[in-house]
Amino acid sequence: MDFDDWEEMKCRETIKNQTLDGMGESLTPEYLAGLDALFYFARYLDFSEGYKVMYNSKLHDVVSSSSGREEIARDFLHIFSKSNLIDNLLKSLYFLNAINLAETIVKLYDLEDVFDFLSDARNKRDFVKTEICGFGVATSALPPILSHPHT
Repeated sequence: MDFDDWEEMKCRETIKNQTLDGMGESLTPEYLAGLDALFYFARYLDFSEGYKVMYNSKLHDVVSSSSGREEIARDFLHIFSKSNLIDNLLKSLYFLNAINLAETIVKLYDLEDVFDFLSDARNKRDFVKTEICGFGVATSALPPILSHPHT
């Protein structure tokens, strides 16, 4: 390990600590379960019920394992280290009809020209199911992570 590696490790640790301090009390099992479900739900985008199953499963895992703040923080940072985090969150949000939140993120971080899937996601072209499934575009209520106010 050379000096540059050491400096990078120190920088990452500083960023991690600042992030966790900034999250404060909002880093809850429910928040982690919602973020985790939104991230991994984007892999499939099958039916909105899948999000709810993923959310409930992760929440059950976190609560039943008596995860402390440190373990919740580790899982949270694991998701935030993913290079496709924003892609997946936006895809899930559009699919779940959390349009206002998705659009707020796009505008806040100036992502309009960053992702080529935005137009199709906004028009629901990416989410149309075949007639054989018997379902159309998701119209579910806001997922749990989006219905809890966070500061």
